[in-house]
Amino acid sequence: MTKTPSNLTQGTLRRWQLFGYVPNAWAKDHINGRPERFVTATTGRQTGKTVTAAIEIDMGMCAPPDFVGAPWVGVLASTYEKADLSVGRYMEMLTATFGKNSYRVNQNKHELVIVDAAAGTLGARLKWLSAEDVYGTVGYSFSKAIVDEAQAIPDIVYTKFRPTPDVREAQVRIFGTPDTTLAQTWFEGLWLRGQDNENNYHSTSVASWDTPWMKEDTIRDAKTQMPNAEYRRLYGGEWVKEVGLVFMDPKVAVLGNVPKFDPKKRYIMSVDFAVYEDFNVVLIGELATRVVIYKERWNNTDPIVTYDRMAGIWERFGRPWVYADASGMGIPMVAELRDRGMRIVPITFTATN
Repeated sequence: MTKTPSNLTQGTLRRWQLFGYVPNAWAKDHINGRPERFVTATTGRQTGKTVTAAIEIDMGMCAPPDFVGAPWVGVLASTYEKADLSVGRYMEMLTATFGKNSYRVNQNKHELVIVDAAAGTLGARLKWLSAEDVYGTVGYSFSKAIVDEAQAIPDIVYTKFRPTPDVREAQVRIFGTPDTTLAQTWFEGLWLRGQDNENNYHSTSVASWDTPWMKEDTIRDAKTQMPNAEYRRLYGGEWVKEVGLVFMDPKVAVLGNVPKFDPKKRYIMSVDFAVYEDFNVVLIGELATRVVIYKERWNNTDPIVTYDRMAGIWERFGRPWVYADASGMGIPMVAELRDRGMRIVPITFTATN
């Protein structure tokens, strides 16, 4: 079920008029004004992401002071050059609407501060950062954070950056194309949490053909010149693996047709437990090919029904070894599955892994 965005203030709407900003449908419904702290968007190319990110910067800069002080917006991108795209667009908007004297920029420090000419004071600040400098992303207390070109930001960089919005419970807006490397996990992980409707998480995807910026003939021509998986990532904004697909519809298995159980093959099962409103997830994979052949995902069931359902899947696929979360509430759940005869490999999740 799609969450309802918060109402945008009249002041924000008037500011949009001054900037000449008319949001795309996906930006209006899924980005601008969303109440969740973490909003993750996978996009095709040329979907209006840069302008949307610039508006998100402005919304953060116009927020009222909090217990720390004036707004301080942070932008993290894969490189300073990439960060300059949304930051530069924001400065263009300020210059065209309020003039160059409305802000001061220190390009060497990658900082911008708003100038209140009438009061003779400095106000909201903007800082942009590059993933190329891992430890340069730490030590800040941002009141809002924008992450751009997320697919090119390694896990270690995001991990270092992650505490910067926490003191002020800041909103984080994350944009990128879903063509990550195998070593990168954080971006897709946040997107999946948004799809699970977790509290404070929302995610969306937008394809290049869902926005007016790219001609249909151009998109069709690109499709004939690219591998299908890459086309779906870069133009469709889809999470596509070489061996499978993370479907938008959680009721669909990872493979379109579930193969029949073959006793000659070795299988492996993974279990992710739900505690309250989260989703239970069970995956069955072929060990030799590393292909997920079956997936079930559900919530809001009685614990006994949940255990019975997991045990039924385990029996169906020849009683494989089961990898399960043994952290926190997962500890008694693992014990319950063991009591049913299931062979469990417990995984304890920590901040490191």
